[in-house]
Amino acid sequence: MRGSHGSAIIFDLSRRESFDKVGSFIREIQESNNQDKPVILIGNKADLEGYRQISFEEAKQFADSIGASYAETSALTGFNVDDAFRLLISEAASKALLENP
Repeated sequence: MRGSHGSAIIFDLSRRESFDKVGSFIREIQESNNQDKPVILIGNKADLEGYRQISFEEAKQFADSIGASYAETSALTGFNVDDAFRLLISEAASKALLENP
């Protein structure tokens, strides 16, 4: 993670244990001195609505608490995948411009 311009943390909306592990990735980012870089938290498998274990509100609230953006995607259907990564790229580019005008 050193030298990165941002981080995407992806978890499975249909598996609570996947979401519960996000905190360890956040700590890893903080320990690598990248805490000032943009982070996007991505809940994947949004197409499995009937199996959802993490609500949009819960994930968004957590993302807000760590200063991250939040998006939901489906790799299976392609829903919102491009938009989520465009958001991360946009935030990283904006941050880089602020640091190096």
